[in-house]
Formats: sequence, structure tokens, C-alpha cells
Amino acid sequence: MRGILWREFTRARDRNGLNYFSESVAGWADGVLGHIGRWFREGRITWPEYAVLVSSLIETLDRAANTTGVYAACLKSPPRVQKISRVKMIIETRGPVGSAYHMDAVDALERIPCNLAYLDPPYNARQYPSYYHIPEIVARLPLCDGEAAAEALVNSTKMLPHRDSSIFASKVGAAAAFEDLFQRCAAPRILLSYSNDGIVSLEDILEMMDKCGWDTKVYSVPHRRYRSSAKTSRKPVMEYLVFAENDGRASERC
Repeated sequence: MRGILWREFTRARDRNGLNYFSESVAGWADGVLGHIGRWFREGRITWPEYAVLVSSLIETLDRAANTTGVYAACLKSPPRVQKISRVKMIIETRGPVGSAYHMDAVDALERIPCNLAYLDPPYNARQYPSYYHIPEIVARLPLCDGEAAAEALVNSTKMLPHRDSSIFASKVGAAAAFEDLFQRCAAPRILLSYSNDGIVSLEDILEMMDKCGWDTKVYSVPHRRYRSSAKTSRKPVMEYLVFAENDGRASERC
């Protein structure tokens, strides 16, 4: 099937166009998306089944994407994966049923009760929608008009327009956002993942947490740095894991 992925994210129509997928992979994925959308509209699959199928397709396409890990750009060389024959299904696991919320993270921390809040905010100025736009498009396509979605794509990498930029990726607003988060978080425990390359220093984060009534322990985990060029530093990047607990009076002390 020649849908939006085949037209917009391969070189099928333009030899100098985007090169995210082979024509075969993109056409196959367009067909899968068409079936999933039709099955859902006809009531042949439930919402959980729809979510599993779309998530599985995203996982499958990620293994075939002609990128270096994110979707900010595609490689110029021919896609390594030329053909896919089946969706790699996400394995169903047994255990508690989780919930997903599409809302501001700080609002969620204040309103939704939990025993431990795991926080993994952006640590640099990159906005996530610019780096994962194709999975987002795939997630939305079965529920929308493909032609209208194609017309809405913007800039050279053909993203969906977005207005929800993360304040944590702003050099101007990140520190204030962290303080607001530490003040409003209703969970008794926090596990925060951050980086020594982060916009806000670890020292400032710990100072804010202490001010807001959090007792902290810091663990460091070295990782090999992604090198986009020969000029990129070879020094490992350090991930900080900050475990924090409060006595229930954090918001009163901040």
C-alpha cells in the first residue's frame, strides 16, 4: 500500500527525499496501519488490542529505520532493512494493570497518588517531538485522515506541528521547573535520572531538593558517550540517579 509513510519517508517519489525506510518496508507498514484502523472503526478489535498492535508496529519499524537511534535525521546510505514480513508483537506480561496519562508531568505528580515517582526529564535543549516524530505519526495515523495528516507535516523532516515544548529543555526555565516539581510532588519518594551534561547542575538540583524537604542519596552510572563526529569528546557521560524521600512536609518547606 502506498500511504503516507511510503510517500513522505522514502525516496520513492524523490531520489533526494527523506530516506527513513525502504519503499517495501514503508508500503508494508502503511498497509498494516490501514488494517488496524479499519478493524478498530468496525469494532473488530478493542482499544487495548489496538494499542498493542500499534505499539508492536512502532517497535518493528524502529528496528528497520534508517537512523542512528533517533528520528531527527536519516542516513544517506540505502536502508539496511529492505523487507519486513510480520509485526514483532509486544509480549503480554502478567501483573498489575497500569494507566497512562497525557498531561503535564508536574500536574500528574501533584494529582496522581503513587509510592515512587520515577523522573527522566530532558537534560539538554533538544525537544523530544523533533527526535521521535515518526513513531508519533504512526501512533496517530489509524485514527485520523492520512491525507490531512500528510498536508499538516512541517519542516525538512516532515514533523507533525507541536506546541508542547518541555520547559525542562529550556536553559532559561529548567531550574524554576525543577523547583516547582520538587515542591508539588505528592509522592513520598523520587528517583530522578539526570546527566552531568544537564542544563541544571547536580549541585543546584540537590540544593533545591534539600530546600524543599527531600533527603537525597546520589548514585553515579557511567555511559559511553554518543559520538556524532570526531570532534565529540571521548569522555564517558555520567548518569546521576538521585533517590529522595520526604517526611510529608516538602511543599511546606520549599
